[in-house]
Amino acid sequence: MKFLILKKVAQYYNSRVGDLGFRFSSINMGEVFTNKPKIKYVDFYNFKDMPITLDEQRNHLPEHLKINMIPAIVPAKSRGLLAIQYDGAIKNDLGFFDEIVPFHIEANGDQEIELRLLTTVHEYFDPVPKSEVDNIPKLAISEVEVDLGKISSNRVVSKSIKLTNIGEKPVNIRKIVTNCDCVDYELKTMDLLPGEDMDLLITFDPKGS
Repeated sequence: MKFLILKKVAQYYNSRVGDLGFRFSSINMGEVFTNKPKIKYVDFYNFKDMPITLDEQRNHLPEHLKINMIPAIVPAKSRGLLAIQYDGAIKNDLGFFDEIVPFHIEANGDQEIELRLLTTVHEYFDPVPKSEVDNIPKLAISEVEVDLGKISSNRVVSKSIKLTNIGEKPVNIRKIVTNCDCVDYELKTMDLLPGEDMDLLITFDPKGS
């Protein structure tokens, strides 16, 4: 019966990182905003024959991350939780991030564990009163979906998209992100005054896809 239970546990926590079992091979932190840190609780199973705890002396996490173990000491062959805190303000960057985060556990010796975190960081803005809706920055984009049509595998294609500030406040573009090394862009400035427009040049190189 005990073997059957352990087999079911192994099937449930089927993503192994060292002697720790997780439900999934990556941890999706989801959307994180810059106004406050987000905490996600991730359950795991300690497959070791001895208790484990975090090795605080050897853990040197990035400043925007904190990890706590619940309980502080997880017994052998038992379930525990990792409380992962992600601070978007300290990250000081925006967009999607795929990060490998190493930390150390102590169990009659040190062991490094690597977690893969998937996170999208958004800048937080306070809610805008209805009376101020007409006074916020507004950016118009000539094309939201760009169809480059059929091209050969060795042909580099570029397309210009017009960006226009149609509001009464300056527009500041924080960041432009592409999801492939095959896509590049050119933009002369990240700021647009009211009424100004400029071209965003997008270049696609099939060789890098």
